Amino acid sequence: MSDSVPRLPAAGRAKGKDVRFAAAGRFAATARAGILADCPHFADAQPAAQAGVFSFWTMFDKARFIVVEGSVGTGKHALAKRLAEYLDARPLLGNFNNPFFSRFCQQRDRWALQTQLAFLFARIDLINQYDPRVRTVADFLLDRDMLFAELTLPEDELALYQHIFQNIRPKNVVSPDLVVYLEASPETLLSRIRQYSPESERMYITESYLNDLTERYAKFFYQYDASPIFTIDMDRFDPIGNDEDFELLLRHLKNMRGYREYLGYSG
Repeated sequence: MSDSVPRLPAAGRAKGKDVRFAAAGRFAATARAGILADCPHFADAQPAAQAGVFSFWTMFDKARFIVVEGSVGTGKHALAKRLAEYLDARPLLGNFNNPFFSRFCQQRDRWALQTQLAFLFARIDLINQYDPRVRTVADFLLDRDMLFAELTLPEDELALYQHIFQNIRPKNVVSPDLVVYLEASPETLLSRIRQYSPESERMYITESYLNDLTERYAKFFYQYDASPIFTIDMDRFDPIGNDEDFELLLRHLKNMRGYREYLGYSG
């Protein structure tokens, strides 16, 4: 990742497998200001959050709406599905069969808008199915759809997409109680895409595209403050294919104590 891209803060490296935790000052201040009260499932925790002593060790157990996010190739769908199975939660997964996607892979300029709109409509349909009474794990944040639109659409079509987005975006979108953000370098993403993705997808996902997308994701989550964020370094950590890493992730999620924390191998 480019040095110009802000990474989520990390602190305290130890030897061997360990976790690096951080709660950046302005995000801790945000929590103290009562932003957590906007999360519907944490309303009873508002006084503690305002006092700056919110007990995050109970947050993972109480979280009713968890979102796993990350760039193309990070494995967000697979991890969201695995977390949902572990928590006996409802999976809300956005990997639907987009009828325009294969055409987009062949003629990006011709089919970008149709492809982007089809993804947007499908995710809004999923959001409208969300039931706050049912514990849910999703693999997307609706607002990050704009990252892909800005990357693939020309200026006039982007303006149209933004207008459509603002007019059809549900007014009552609930902020997640927790976001698990999967962070990986473009090199790691490209390697995984070449290994696991269909040839049609590999045609348009270039190293340049991933560099740009990775930077946009990093900036988006650096500024995101609607929910607590737990970041995983997927260059060094594999909670999808490695059971020990998954168990380690669960332990640290259950002991999360900062508004922003980071998990990766140090050494």
